[in-house]
Amino acid sequence: MKHWLKIVVLMVIVLSLPLFFSCKSAQPIPGSKKCLSSCEWADWATSFNELNDKKFKPFLGTSRQYTMEQRALSDARIDAYKQAVDSMGLFAKRKINEVISQVGASDDIINEGVVRDEMTKLKAQGATIGEIKHQQVQYWEKYTGTGVEYFYVAKIIYMVPRDAIKKMMQDILQKQAQAAKVEKDRVNIERAMEKMKEMETDKW
Repeated sequence: MKHWLKIVVLMVIVLSLPLFFSCKSAQPIPGSKKCLSSCEWADWATSFNELNDKKFKPFLGTSRQYTMEQRALSDARIDAYKQAVDSMGLFAKRKINEVISQVGASDDIINEGVVRDEMTKLKAQGATIGEIKHQQVQYWEKYTGTGVEYFYVAKIIYMVPRDAIKKMMQDILQKQAQAAKVEKDRVNIERAMEKMKEMETDKW
């Protein structure tokens, strides 16, 4: 009787092994992720430059991972806005130097610190100079080894009016004119400000 009992127990163990290993192998790998929403980003996420026109310049923002959807959207907006301000700063420095040279002044009368301060001020203001054109949020789960975490990732298209770059440059020149210690420099900067009013911003 005991002999048959041993055989039955052995058969149960042998038959259970494949099930045990299949369950073991089915566990997700720590760090692996799975999308629980629409896993394809919209077409605008890759073709956003097509939204470029003479009035607005588009910027694509992508968020980090957040447990709250609204925080992901806010982070994506901030990402796009910072890109916009950095782009404005680079364009502004180049164009200001061009305008300054057109009125016969040296570009060393423009303080680099003023340009940086203006960019810092704009970044600190948050996303205030444009508007959201498109936005999309994905919902994900991530296996950590001790459990499952859920998070959101967002993308947005932030449209910035091209005239914003002109206002930024005028503000920079206005501050430079007020800070100028030499009358000739002040006059040249004011002439540059007048010249800038004629500048087209569609090249930005």
